[in-house]
Amino acid sequence: MNFDSRKRPVWQLPVANSEKRGNAYIHPKAKYHCFKNCGSLCGMYCQRTEDYDDGITISSAAVLEQPHLACRSCLKKWKKQYQVEG
Repeated sequence: MNFDSRKRPVWQLPVANSEKRGNAYIHPKAKYHCFKNCGSLCGMYCQRTEDYDDGITISSAAVLEQPHLACRSCLKKWKKQYQVEG
């Protein structure tokens, strides 16, 4: 699957990188954010979505089926920008 947010919106969990420790961390209560051009639509996160595997990515259909998993702000802006009903 293509996770390049420069080509299409990608729903991913935000990853907190720790360059000092050389690992990535995902908070257990994190919500999925919609990334476009490496930035989340809500403006809170920036990450290169293509750097991460599909273990932290969900489809747009899954977000529509389970909106409680997504950031409210990203979800609202995504629906408005892409004329998504649901």
